[in-house]
Amino acid sequence: LSGNVKAKLQQATEAGLRTNVRALEAVQPAAKTKDNVRPSIRGAWMPESVFKEFLADLGATAPKVSIIPSQGMIIASSNTLTETEFGLQFKHSQRTVVDLFNAAASGKPITIWVKDSNGYSIKNETATKEVNLLVERMAKVFNEWAWSNDNRVQQVVDAFNEKMNTHVARKYDGNKYLRAVGASPSIELRTTQKNAAWRIVQAQTVLLDHVVGAGKTYTVITGAMQRRRLGLSRKPMIVVPNHLVTQWARDFYALYPGAKILAATPDDFAKNKRRRLFSRIATGDFDAVIIGHSSLSFIETPLADQQLVINEQIKELQDVLKELKAKKESGRTLTQIQEKLQKYEGKLKELQDVRRDDIGIDLEKMGVDYLAVDEMHEFKNLEYSTAGERVVGTNDPKGPKKAFDLYLKVRGMLARGGAVTGATGTPVSNSLVELYTMMKYLAHKDLVSRNQLNFDAWSGAYARTETKLEYTATQKLKPRRVLAGLNNLSALKQLYEQFA
Repeated sequence: LSGNVKAKLQQATEAGLRTNVRALEAVQPAAKTKDNVRPSIRGAWMPESVFKEFLADLGATAPKVSIIPSQGMIIASSNTLTETEFGLQFKHSQRTVVDLFNAAASGKPITIWVKDSNGYSIKNETATKEVNLLVERMAKVFNEWAWSNDNRVQQVVDAFNEKMNTHVARKYDGNKYLRAVGASPSIELRTTQKNAAWRIVQAQTVLLDHVVGAGKTYTVITGAMQRRRLGLSRKPMIVVPNHLVTQWARDFYALYPGAKILAATPDDFAKNKRRRLFSRIATGDFDAVIIGHSSLSFIETPLADQQLVINEQIKELQDVLKELKAKKESGRTLTQIQEKLQKYEGKLKELQDVRRDDIGIDLEKMGVDYLAVDEMHEFKNLEYSTAGERVVGTNDPKGPKKAFDLYLKVRGMLARGGAVTGATGTPVSNSLVELYTMMKYLAHKDLVSRNQLNFDAWSGAYARTETKLEYTATQKLKPRRVLAGLNNLSALKQLYEQFA
């Protein structure tokens, strides 16, 4: 009676499980009202009819709108345009109102190019600035326009409640249910630690986003030991900062004096020692294996895990292509999706040809079925793709290899029925993308259920950006895209509470 209770209710209804239906109906999240919902021109959860009505008011005749929720794509077109009083405020000689709408809906700025006297294309700075100011104005006006009609308000609110107001948080009572068998009686865990440790036992993914000093170390150790004692995990692996490997081992023995652990420092992962170490991990019956952050990348990711992630991307893009063709879309959008598809197909082929580790013992063969990552913010710069303009302060979309390596290992472990726990005092420190990253690591299924696994779909639902004039390092004013705030925090909070 927690998690995505909207989806569960639909499944129970279709299966004719009356008792389940009654129980699920009783725990549905309270319906949100106009005051709790913020419309957005980039929100792929918004009703298609609302966008069509907006375009019609702008002067588009019989407008056509295609929404691809999984990619956060909203594409509009219209064969003919007429001038309307409402649409005149967005009139520009270089671009139509439909062009402006598509730019606002994608978060991608328009660039106006003109030919110089030599026939070369150069950027028209004045026209580009003018048209992008109109794009930004349209995004703001859309929010006001959406709330200007009661029927429209109801459509937006109903769509939000159906697609975004979907989850209920689960409660974990460690005081009542946790029995830390084998733990030292001289160490008394706090209630918050007991609840979190019990959550580690019960949930497949957990993020301990506790402040420094809250006791994350003992919480992870207790959770890992209880999972092993109950037979939920056979071989836990704890990944910690390199300089803390021995400290974690001491803390482990302090809390569980009878534990059998293997603490491997980065020196143990030297090339001439690696085969022996991997064999010990694979054949040993350890309560936990503790390694450093830098050592994780030396452990090969199973080929099946890599193929899983890439095949998911390929299937998703194939579905998008099929949908776009069914809607008779063509041109640049179709080309972009086809290029992405070819890129992932190329990656899949490369995996087949790459030379595997000569040791031949990957994470799965080691028997590791539970992974805990301390200071998980060290892996926060996970790669992501966006068709929109990069917002100032966001992470590099390419990301480092160590973050993607962890992502592959996490996805593979969860797919095999394993469990993952992250611990950090700073889940979000510099950029909103870090929040998306944590969700991508630990709330993959929930993001998929809301069609928000793609960054553009996620940011379109929750992020609010605007263009501001800011000084550069040379003290010149330059327009820059910045994060202005968040939309629909209640829906974002529902997702976050599923794992944190």
